[in-house]
Amino acid sequence: MRRDILLSWFLWVVAFLLLAGAGMLTWVRYFTDQDLSLVTTTPDPILESPRRENENFRIPDFVFEEKQPAITRAAKPYTIIPERENTKVLTHLVVFNDSMFGLAEKYSL
Repeated sequence: MRRDILLSWFLWVVAFLLLAGAGMLTWVRYFTDQDLSLVTTTPDPILESPRRENENFRIPDFVFEEKQPAITRAAKPYTIIPERENTKVLTHLVVFNDSMFGLAEKYSL
């Protein structure tokens, strides 16, 4: 009887450790930038060649593609600043279909 309980506990601990290890490997694989390979790679000498300082690089030409339809907003560089601040307190009970622009128009903001 006692041997069965110990074996059961041992198997539960092994199962838990296997699940925890699988969870950790999954976390590292999908949520971090670490590489999990066990093989160490040597750098490719062609890719790691030193850059020559005299090389001429050509930047690709900019190609302006057709404009996609979009909502645009006109720029207003000048802000109208009122001469006097609004000093009175406004109280408003929000009702269905109130909008920010409607309230601004109602209270002249």
